[in-house]
Amino acid sequence: MAHSVLAADMTGEEIVKKMGNINFSEDAILKVKMTLIDKTGKTRERALLMRGKKEKDGLAKSVITFLAPADVKGVKFLIIQVKDKDDIQKLYLPALKRIRQISSNQKSDSFMGTDFTYNDMQSRKAEDGVHTRLADESMDGVDCYKVQTIPKPDVQVDYSKLIYWVRKDNMMPVKAMFWDKEGKLLKEMTIRNHERADDGNWIARYSKMTNMQTGHATELQIVEYKVNAGVDESYFTEQFLLDEAKP
Repeated sequence: MAHSVLAADMTGEEIVKKMGNINFSEDAILKVKMTLIDKTGKTRERALLMRGKKEKDGLAKSVITFLAPADVKGVKFLIIQVKDKDDIQKLYLPALKRIRQISSNQKSDSFMGTDFTYNDMQSRKAEDGVHTRLADESMDGVDCYKVQTIPKPDVQVDYSKLIYWVRKDNMMPVKAMFWDKEGKLLKEMTIRNHERADDGNWIARYSKMTNMQTGHATELQIVEYKVNAGVDESYFTEQFLLDEAKP
């Protein structure tokens, strides 16, 4: 009963903070199939290897390696969370043999031709927005919190409004909608196939970001994963980005 009362009293900000602070394993290795879908339904597939690690201070770092096809093979993308600052993002392009740090004015660009921007790829801080709890809704038969977020004026973001649906049982998001700066619906993200990993944390094995204005979409499917795998710190360095022999 106490839990039910507590849940009923949760504010939008408390829901967003709780959503962002749970279900993170100490580290993880994921094999991912990325599918790009154009407005006619034509698809292109990519294979990715993702590594992530949570530090003792709660901040995280991750690195993505593109394994296939040939036109993206060897591309690596590093993200490092920094307390009270934007994430550090570095992209290695094998064709140019160099590392490019993504600047603030580039973070609204598409990430590797997907429906995610570089801003989408970085962590969202609860204090960057004003969060309002809306009426709870059921999504696919699961009770969910519904929260509207309006980014604060001084925060660099691609959207004027976001709405999240968050499962009450495990605080995992199942859907998000994004409005552009003109107030028009821009993108919709669906997240499903939640399962509990060996360490008790939850993971979503499928997500899809759809651009509602262009009809293009990007699917991410976790084909295989391992948590608490002992991911070495060396993977989150420029040296690893430059090492083309090490995927």
